[in-house]
Amino acid sequence: MKPKRPRLEELNYLYEKLSSDEREELLQGLLIAAPRGEGAMIKVLEDELLCHATQELMNEINANSKRGPERALLAENASSRERSHSTVLDAPKLLKDSRALAERRVQIRQRPPHLADLIDFCDRLRGERDCDVPSFDPWDGGAAAQVLFLFESPGPAVKNATGIISRNNPDETAATFFRLSEEAGLDRKLTASWNIVPWYLTADGSPRAPTTSELRDGAAWANKLFALMPRLRYVVLAGRQAEKAEPFLGAPRGTRVMSMPHPSPSNVNRRPQARVEIRSALRRLAEELLVAGEM
Repeated sequence: MKPKRPRLEELNYLYEKLSSDEREELLQGLLIAAPRGEGAMIKVLEDELLCHATQELMNEINANSKRGPERALLAENASSRERSHSTVLDAPKLLKDSRALAERRVQIRQRPPHLADLIDFCDRLRGERDCDVPSFDPWDGGAAAQVLFLFESPGPAVKNATGIISRNNPDETAATFFRLSEEAGLDRKLTASWNIVPWYLTADGSPRAPTTSELRDGAAWANKLFALMPRLRYVVLAGRQAEKAEPFLGAPRGTRVMSMPHPSPSNVNRRPQARVEIRSALRRLAEELLVAGEM
């Protein structure tokens, strides 16, 4: 399969990050390539911009490695993402692309350090309950996350399309969560996403709301998940169903449990104020992490 070439908006994004000197070097390279035709110029443009993006990432990794093992773990996560996706920028519904989805699944199978314990957790859950459970997203913070979002239960886009709890999933709920997180300035590498009932719930082939018993059972597994996340500071219950499980949760000492509306289309389209409330909650998290020196 031919590698996917960067889109125009991706190249423009990378160009905007160049210094004036770097832009001058790029211009000289384009002038040298011009006699060989448009194809040669495009290749210079792509190679130079992507090379700059990789170097910028390595600088960030080196800086983070001096700020403690947790930050280094997050930086390693970013590094593994960039190595596999040098021509793909983070975007809503990214996993609609078959190549992007295949690469994400490869990353899970490679058991990166920030995800290994969570992969084992999912395997244990599948084995003990004999149920199908989606995977955590390696592009998030995994076990090093400080914010854990608990949604309701895996939706059709997860079950039928990706098998991953991801803000890059090809559905409007994930896309809304992606966009509002970006608007709030909340770094996804400081977060992880999961569901209060982590297995699929269906009735006659359609999604259904969890029962009280299922919420209690799901919360018991969430409590086990908390123990695998030593830096956890916030548990965010997204939506009314997740909020119903709060009495069954035993968040670690020093971890704050908070709520926000669910980013589903039926919620944010029917009640536009929900979008404002979600953005406000995400911005508050970003601000508090910034004050704590984590952003």
